[in-house]
Amino acid sequence: MSEIGFGIIGCGFAGDLHAEAIMSTKQGKLLAVYDVDEKKTKELAKKYDTKAYMNLEKLLSQDDIQIVSICTPSGLHASIGIKAAEAGKHLIIEKPLDLTVEKCDAVIAAARQNEVKLAVIFQNRFKEAVHALRSALEEGRLGRLLLGNALVKWYRNPEYYKKKGKDDIEGVLINQCIHTIDLLQWMMGPVKDVQSKVRTLVHDIEVEDTALAVVEFKNGALGLIEGTTSIYPGFDERLEIHGENGSICVEGSKIVTWEFRQEKEEDEKMRRVGHGEKSGGAREPAEIPRKYHKIQMEDMVDAVVSDRKPLVDGEEGKKSIEIINRICNISK
Repeated sequence: MSEIGFGIIGCGFAGDLHAEAIMSTKQGKLLAVYDVDEKKTKELAKKYDTKAYMNLEKLLSQDDIQIVSICTPSGLHASIGIKAAEAGKHLIIEKPLDLTVEKCDAVIAAARQNEVKLAVIFQNRFKEAVHALRSALEEGRLGRLLLGNALVKWYRNPEYYKKKGKDDIEGVLINQCIHTIDLLQWMMGPVKDVQSKVRTLVHDIEVEDTALAVVEFKNGALGLIEGTTSIYPGFDERLEIHGENGSICVEGSKIVTWEFRQEKEEDEKMRRVGHGEKSGGAREPAEIPRKYHKIQMEDMVDAVVSDRKPLVDGEEGKKSIEIINRICNISK
């Protein structure tokens, strides 16, 4: 079994998450890391016993690096991704793909033109509870979809934002709520219309810490997106999908509602899915479960080895950005 070489660009919290995930895969091997911050670069390289680069071009020129993992501030994702694609590297980009649809389209186009694969980290798609929900939808058990809600009532203390550089501070939609927005549109389909209110209610930051949106989906269903990092002490995110024949709600990693007009033998078992798992990052980023990053990294390795699309490719990664841009009235 041949090794698949990885390089990481960006050596902060996300870079460490990716490094751990890469090293836990069967075929992945971390060969080099890079960051503009020399201290962070050397610390991450030492932790995972790998090469530290102080020059991005040198990392991109290393022949045995096949996949580049991009963990920089979000507004740099597309520009660095384009450079890596032009160097012939496959891309796995920490969410979001970038901050605007225009930039997302640019890196998607670069990956296509250079015939490299592009994946976006949305690790929550790989949760067992989410798989169960998706399967029930595909089986038609909920019938016609009526209502879909993405509710993220998290808390971040002032120190969380003080530790970040100015370029690293992002609003609740693009940073915390995006995962549940991604799941909402994956289940409910494309959005037709959005009406929203976006505010900064608690934190001393220049971006939103609270947002509310009413959405109309193209299939005629309605929905609600609610995101905040202002609600103490923070609660597990919740995805609610309601149809004419049933309802499924996922809270954190567990199914909390699994009800249908027509019961099946396995339904009682499904109601216990995820109940042994710890909660996620509602109160502390460090509490985010790491095993799903590993599963998605395994998918990327297999996509390269098998020459197929990653399960969450660039086009999929762009969809949540389209919704968030509309909530925030960003046109490009």
